[in-house]
Amino acid sequence: MLPIERQQQIVTWLEQEGTLRVLDISQRLKVSDMTVYRDIKPLIE
Repeated sequence: MLPIERQQQIVTWLEQEGTLRVLDISQRLKVSDMTVYRDIKPLIE
């Protein structure tokens, strides 16, 4: 899965659930916590 696809999925989950933990996202996407941090950094900025 490409970073943009992961970012879109994260945004979808946030819209549905309101809040998410990095650990939850990493487990759902089957990626490392660091990958999640890199994916969400542009979303925060």
